[in-house]
Amino acid sequence: MDSHVGAELTLVTLNGIDITEKIKGYYGINRDWQGKLWKYSDIFGIDSLNQRFYIEYTTQEQRKHWTFGFVNDINQYFNPPRVFERPDLSNQFNTLNIH
Repeated sequence: MDSHVGAELTLVTLNGIDITEKIKGYYGINRDWQGKLWKYSDIFGIDSLNQRFYIEYTTQEQRKHWTFGFVNDINQYFNPPRVFERPDLSNQFNTLNIH
């Protein structure tokens, strides 16, 4: 997997309601939020004011990463942590030649 591709977005809730499928469009095919900063209103909608969110990512190694927060201002920028897959270098090390 390309080292610039993020971990899989596996769960997004807003006030306990699963909105994962809606949010995957913003997360994008490279799993990097399309390289953009979004406002809370873009991601969670204009009715998300004073609501809590939870976001969970899962890597290929099945490690879970999560973040959560509270929408205090829908016009503020949503800046979640970026979770990227680690490239598997084991095959490269097995064929490494040292001169």
